[in-house]
Amino acid sequence: MLMACAAAILMALFGFVYVNYTPVYGKKLLPLKGIATFMAVIPALSLADNGSAAVRWLFVGGIILCALADIFLDLYFAAGILLFAAAHICFIIALIQCGGFRFYTVLFWAVLIGVFIGTFGKWTRKLKREKLLVPALAYAALLCGMCAAAVTTAVDIAVHSGLIRGIWAAAGGVMFTASDYILAGTFIEGRQSIKNTRIIMALYYGAVFALGVFAGCIG
Repeated sequence: MLMACAAAILMALFGFVYVNYTPVYGKKLLPLKGIATFMAVIPALSLADNGSAAVRWLFVGGIILCALADIFLDLYFAAGILLFAAAHICFIIALIQCGGFRFYTVLFWAVLIGVFIGTFGKWTRKLKREKLLVPALAYAALLCGMCAAAVTTAVDIAVHSGLIRGIWAAAGGVMFTASDYILAGTFIEGRQSIKNTRIIMALYYGAVFALGVFAGCIG
């Protein structure tokens, strides 16, 4: 528990420095962005009673891919998106193994996709022109799939075990989706601001840390 708390503090510290001092130092602080994300690996491993659980390593792999994506996204955008997509695939597979797929999972996924399309559908022409429509839809499908699986996992664990540890999975999925939803809006509509960046990164770091805690709670 002590290591997990220390990791949370370090994540907040590195994230704070990155968000608030990037306007001054630029891409020199990119490593801090990735290191902050990597801190989520610590609760995934330090809270574990059974360190050999294979599903836990899928979460760890997903977190590491996110940390790499954080850096590549600002250097080679396409590579960053692919790394995030791979991370979501790891998370989805892990969550499904934890009970994250039921009949209502698809319904929830469809609702989330509908929200994304309803919000950003008016920007279809712009995305087509910049050849981003297909990648955007594919990424949104994976992101919403991860969120749906995370919420399903929380419900499944609560119903069958009476345990609330699944709330960490749900929190991770919901915060990750909210972060990317806001990010998509700021990117497409061109309304980037330090305030939006702080909200986006706070949700994002909270999401990966929550997924890390959930991974550590897997018995």
